[in-house]
Amino acid sequence: MKTFVFAVAVALVGTVAQAQDFYAGAVYDLVLPHSGEDASPVDLLGGVRFGDGQVSYGAEADLGLSGDAEYTPMRLRGIVRNDMGRYALLGSIGYTSYDLDAGGTTDGYNFSLGGDIEITPMIDLRLEVMRDMMPDYSTNVTNVRIGSVYNF
Repeated sequence: MKTFVFAVAVALVGTVAQAQDFYAGAVYDLVLPHSGEDASPVDLLGGVRFGDGQVSYGAEADLGLSGDAEYTPMRLRGIVRNDMGRYALLGSIGYTSYDLDAGGTTDGYNFSLGGDIEITPMIDLRLEVMRDMMPDYSTNVTNVRIGSVYNF
């Protein structure tokens, strides 16, 4: 799985010259595991989108910074975005890795649905529901995410 993720990342880096939109942001996640305690970490994210017109696609990475979860998440996702003017819908699927506070790591995948609301031409408010499917972890996790994304 890690080799596949690395190969996808290398392929995307090779097409960066055609990129239309880079972005970075910070998000607050309300983490709702199916067992255990809720948590509220802050994540940094960054990505790139390709494509002309209303529908674009891209890659995004996010890394957990702080919070009271039992792990620090790292995600690599492929994103499809439908721009409808001031609003945009997005969906994603990708790879998730948890660096466990108790030691070790565990891998899985994620998928999400959400949207962006344009606040200014450079700043979007992101609302998203993401699901981390972690077969080797004690539970799967639902993340309700809100944050700000700055478009370069």
